[in-house]
Amino acid sequence: MRRHGLTATLALILGACHAAPPADPTATKDGAAPPPAAAAEPAAEKAPEGVEAAMDVVRRYYAAIAAGDHATAYRLWADDGRASGQDFARFSRGFSETRAVQATLGAPGGIEGAAGSLYVTIPVTVSAVLNDGTRQHFTGAYVLRRVNDVPGATAAQRRWHIQSASMRRD
Repeated sequence: MRRHGLTATLALILGACHAAPPADPTATKDGAAPPPAAAAEPAAEKAPEGVEAAMDVVRRYYAAIAAGDHATAYRLWADDGRASGQDFARFSRGFSETRAVQATLGAPGGIEGAAGSLYVTIPVTVSAVLNDGTRQHFTGAYVLRRVNDVPGATAAQRRWHIQSASMRRD
């Protein structure tokens, strides 16, 4: 029954439809709030805006999960993690039994604009192994968002973040 709960939690995290440098590892194990994000970039610094930069966010997300750095993974979601639809403690618990995870990214869609933001959809296939050896496989896509380079936009807003995910367990 515990494995089922972990599977459901992992599926929920990977399947949230709506809704950074390594962190202190103890913050990911005891359910405490993630450490604050690194200091903001200078306002004049331009964030990477191409599709490759968006894909790198998804790569960093899964690298952080694989390393047990749940705080970094959480902050890669928009709104300092809140776009995941979970608070940090629940997010971290969802990956606490994950021993290994690997993501394969597909060809992204084109960048689209709407209401002052840019969006790109990136297909992903995920393989995970839990601490008990259970193997899981998911397919779906992540939508990443960044604010256009407009006056008043902060450096954080101009970076790509995970806005939503649509994942299903295979």
